[in-house]
Amino acid sequence: MRALLLSFLSICLISCGTLSKQITIENSVIIENIEPRYMQESQFISIREYMTGIVNTGKKVILRSDPAVRTGFYFVLTFDTKLHRFPPGCSIIGEFYTPHSSDPKTHRFILPIQRKKTREILIGLTGEDWPLDDSSAPSAWQFLIQDANGEIIGSKQSFLWSL
Repeated sequence: MRALLLSFLSICLISCGTLSKQITIENSVIIENIEPRYMQESQFISIREYMTGIVNTGKKVILRSDPAVRTGFYFVLTFDTKLHRFPPGCSIIGEFYTPHSSDPKTHRFILPIQRKKTREILIGLTGEDWPLDDSSAPSAWQFLIQDANGEIIGSKQSFLWSL
């Protein structure tokens, strides 16, 4: 009898732990932190990539304005929810005031279909979008999380953006 009861409880606990909840508009995404930083290509090369030449991002999700170029200015977005729980078809819209322009530049970054179980995304302005070195930074920025229907389910901006 104990074995049957333990088996039943184990199955219940396992099935409750594997239920997947997806974010709805009522349960929107919160960007907890955004950390801007300039990063060189060498900071992305892992030992495995160095040895084999095959790019492996591990658990990281890295989205770039120019996927062929790694060096640039990045924003590390930390969410309250793991990415695999985001609704399908989500994208991140980044708007930036760069030292080159008085008008904001806008980029849409599409989240991959197979999302990793991480709470962080690296969003990079690379290539022609960031031809500057590490002594420059965007003066103001804003990020919007948009679902497949175009609804904004999360946002965060710098202090200067709100002025």
